[in-house]
Amino acid sequence: DSGEPVDAREYGASKAVLQYLGIKDIAHLVTNNEAKIAVIGSVCSIHETVTAQVFEGISKEAQRTYADKKNGTLGV
Repeated sequence: DSGEPVDAREYGASKAVLQYLGIKDIAHLVTNNEAKIAVIGSVCSIHETVTAQVFEGISKEAQRTYADKKNGTLGV
């Protein structure tokens, strides 16, 4: 959690760095964030998007706590 409101997140700096470094292709982008995919995809070819496995190895109770907090924060 960045501490920023969800709608305050932006990926312009990531886009600028990719452009500066001349990166044009990404083999595997690991994210669950559609906005990030859109911004990065505007400057690079993304060959595969891999869903981040948030809950791998985490207890069911911890998963529920995470989901409850996320739902409260995001209003989902």
